[in-house]
Amino acid sequence: MDKRKQTKYGYMCKTDYLFFMSSRGPPATEIYNSLDKLTQSSDCWDECGIVKVKLELVEVIEKGSLWEDV
Repeated sequence: MDKRKQTKYGYMCKTDYLFFMSSRGPPATEIYNSLDKLTQSSDCWDECGIVKVKLELVEVIEKGSLWEDV
């Protein structure tokens, strides 16, 4: 597994980020692959703020039948 291909960056609402991993947070949240997509799809970003997050594939738990290379 090429580690460079397994690290991605995304953008999300700062409020979602602050609460996502806590017990008070939402059960799911959106992470956008571009800043433009976030600002076009979300209407809270100007109030909540935006954060850039780093996503890293740590381990494949279940390979599945669709993806042989990951």
